[in-house]
Amino acid sequence: MRIYASTGRPSQQNLGRPETVFTGFIYKNAEVSSQINLLIINKGGCTLFKEGEFVIVTPHAVRAVIEVKTSLKKSDFDECLHKLAKNAKLAEQDLVQNRGSIWSGLFVYDGDPGDAKDLLLALSKAESDEDHPATCVAYGPDLFIKFRWATDNRGAMWVSHGCEGLAAGCFVMDMIAALTKSLGVSDFPVLNAPVLNGRIAPKLHIERGRTRVESLAPS
Repeated sequence: MRIYASTGRPSQQNLGRPETVFTGFIYKNAEVSSQINLLIINKGGCTLFKEGEFVIVTPHAVRAVIEVKTSLKKSDFDECLHKLAKNAKLAEQDLVQNRGSIWSGLFVYDGDPGDAKDLLLALSKAESDEDHPATCVAYGPDLFIKFRWATDNRGAMWVSHGCEGLAAGCFVMDMIAALTKSLGVSDFPVLNAPVLNGRIAPKLHIERGRTRVESLAPS
């Protein structure tokens, strides 16, 4: 696996074989997803249709689901994140994969870090309604949000991080770490803020199933 530091968005060159990047739909049990901006699939999976960079695949092929936006209004947070959560849930293999095992992300080029609270609330609501957590959000260059699974000390939650221009890199790094982990590779660096001399630091959080955003106390 390779990461190109200059990349501004997830792309084909950031992934090693056998993963490939397409756009298209997921088909499962006579249900079809809405169109997905970026589908990362395993070339060995079942592809029902392919033409150029467009595919229709079954869940067996899907490794990650990504929505990409130039910008996103606050009024559209709920709709966009519900769509992402619903598509990611459809991508899971029933009775084979655990809920939340499909990596799913929202990548927005232009965004104000001041919208973190509204994004956290929308993420929690989408998960409650669709029964699937979105994994990551890169919102503009300076805001990164990551879903953290429950630990012995804390419940599952989404945490927003101030990134100082590193949100895109954090997004790609987290995605590739998840993909390599699913392949049995355990030595890929995983984001654990704060890192990089304090340039990435947790700010706010919302616990799974809650409706209140709070400042994140130190672990």
